[in-house]
Amino acid sequence: MIGFSQGGGGVLAHGVAMPELIKAAVVHYPATSWARNLGGVVGRIHIPVLVLAAEVDRYQNCCLIEHMREMESLAKARQIPL
Repeated sequence: MIGFSQGGGGVLAHGVAMPELIKAAVVHYPATSWARNLGGVVGRIHIPVLVLAAEVDRYQNCCLIEHMREMESLAKARQIPL
């Protein structure tokens, strides 16, 4: 499954929790501003996920690199494939 921006946010919100249908995901600049609990989002990941993000992108604070790094750290601590 592939998602860009809001679609990437949708993949993180829903697609990553369906390993019976989806084997892997790529999210490009995924919108994460909707997520109030990034640990909860990471906890739903049951498939390998590749995240592509830009460090200096600040457009409407939707896809912040800080969120991606926090998710990466949480995933690594839980041994989740992100």
